[in-house]
Amino acid sequence: GAGDVLTGVIASLVGQKLPALEAAQLGAYIHGLAGDIASDPEGELGMTAGELVDSLAAASSNLSAAAVGSACPRRAGGVTARVPRSACGVCTCGE
Repeated sequence: GAGDVLTGVIASLVGQKLPALEAAQLGAYIHGLAGDIASDPEGELGMTAGELVDSLAAASSNLSAAAVGSACPRRAGGVTARVPRSACGVCTCGE
């Protein structure tokens, strides 16, 4: 389920040589952002792990774009991510 998706995201980050703590933090953020993106059209009720997986690429691209200042990961795909403003630290959107 969703926990397996989270584990896979974190494992892929560790596999890319990110330290474990940073991989866990970034993995949780990407997982949550993907959930926000997946829930936008249909809502959260009944969301499947497959829908979450399908949104991972969009979450990662929005995060990558934000790292160079072209987008805000909290507003990926027009969806405001449910991430505390202080936890973002990726862009300079002021939020």
